[in-house]
Amino acid sequence: MCLNLFVPYQKDLARRGFGRRLLGLLGPSWASAPVRRAVQVLALAAFLVLLLYVGMPAGPTRMADELAARERVEAESFLRLDPLVAVSAAVAGRTWVPALIWVAVLLAVCLVLPRMFCGYVCPLGTLIDLFDWAIGGRLKFLHLRRRGWWVNLRYVLLGAALVAAAGGWLVSGYVAAIPVVTRGVAFAIGPLRSAWAESPRPGSWSLEHALGVGVFAAVLVLGVLGGRFWCRCLCPSGALLSVWSALRLAGRHVTSACVSCGRCQKACSFDAIKDDYSTRAADCTFCQECGGTCPVAAIRFAGRLAGSADKRAAEAPAAGAVLTRRVVLAGGLSAAAVSLGAGSGLLSRKAGTKVIRPPGALPEDRFLDTCVRCGQCIHSCPTGLLGPVGLSGGLTGLWTPRARTELAACDPTCNVCGQVCPTGAIRALPLPEKRKAQMGLAAVDRETCLAWRGEVCGLCVITCRAAGYEAMVEDIQFDEMGMPIEGSVPTPIVLPDRCVGCGLCQQTCLTKNVRELKKLATEAIKVRPRG
Repeated sequence: MCLNLFVPYQKDLARRGFGRRLLGLLGPSWASAPVRRAVQVLALAAFLVLLLYVGMPAGPTRMADELAARERVEAESFLRLDPLVAVSAAVAGRTWVPALIWVAVLLAVCLVLPRMFCGYVCPLGTLIDLFDWAIGGRLKFLHLRRRGWWVNLRYVLLGAALVAAAGGWLVSGYVAAIPVVTRGVAFAIGPLRSAWAESPRPGSWSLEHALGVGVFAAVLVLGVLGGRFWCRCLCPSGALLSVWSALRLAGRHVTSACVSCGRCQKACSFDAIKDDYSTRAADCTFCQECGGTCPVAAIRFAGRLAGSADKRAAEAPAAGAVLTRRVVLAGGLSAAAVSLGAGSGLLSRKAGTKVIRPPGALPEDRFLDTCVRCGQCIHSCPTGLLGPVGLSGGLTGLWTPRARTELAACDPTCNVCGQVCPTGAIRALPLPEKRKAQMGLAAVDRETCLAWRGEVCGLCVITCRAAGYEAMVEDIQFDEMGMPIEGSVPTPIVLPDRCVGCGLCQQTCLTKNVRELKKLATEAIKVRPRG
């Protein structure tokens, strides 16, 4: 089974064809492994299209239909491909997560092409390569030596994330590869969307946005410490695939033709080649750049057993090579630290104030156990209703979505947030069911309301009826004889069993009575959390 995807090294420049010369202009990695680079470009483009086009319906109406028309491929596809997202969400939520099917397919492919997700598909890895090429590679005086205690930190983070998930605390979303890049890009452009969205969408920078973008930026900036530093040393998603690579069916092999020139080791950004030029199998992503730089064609990629007679056999990722006692101990201590943080209130899901969740969200405890904090629902919300929870909700609440009815309302034609959620923390409800999902409960401030102060209004009632909810009625004051009191004004009453907490009434009062007519200093009706 030959799996060579690289272009063999051609020393004689005069014999190189036009295609080889063109690839050489793009860079040495393009010349040696064009298939890998082409797949990276296509994967990054697909990620950006899904995030910035498919998953961002602009409205102004029938948002669900617009998403369905655009979504040839699910907007959350890359999130579902991250193995740590699905596994940790399923463990923490004690439930089946549909993304596990995607992960099973990925792992099956990785049996033949070990860690190909890291080397070929992951958009975060591609962006790290771009940063390393543009900036990190030019600051080599800051680079750490490639091998050190830090190379096992990814296993520590993986162990901590999985142990925490087993205890019911989903913390993987803070460090898993695809949530980091999705949240970073979404939060970076989110406040700017009002500039091009058809429907008015409030946009403003906040500490929560800055933290999300900051984590993403920090992952890129780590490149000043060495090429692919995040991937090699810290990424828990990659660590999970490294452990899985112990079952690989194929690998990198070095034949007796090797002349120990060291070109392959220099070309490997994942530090998967040892000083004797054999392979650290747990680190190899099958990028195959080493094969394209070998001047004597001593490197090949084939079935695992094909290297039995090679000069330098591939190193098996045995327990001692991957999960050493120190790594296991460090992972256990990290998980204990997470548990202590939970017990101290730092990670407590009860910290802070209660918030309004999106329509279709699971009950609060299950929601926190399943939400991966990727920011996809916040980014995809066309009206700007959803925003990230800050540190007031504790670390377990950070970056989870909340409905900000003080800024926008939930459109009755939209169920996008549930459609793009990768873990099912927000259920993908059909529109008829979504329109019945109760988020919060509207409450009328009788001290502020114009109608309760004797002035004709009724805007909130009209808006609610126009949306088809019929959750508000007008009450007429009667005298002791049962006759309407002369001069009395109909006053709005909220029917709790019908109110879904969409915020349309609140936004109508805010827009008309506060901003346009300036009759009120603040809206007279607000949506509160239920319970």
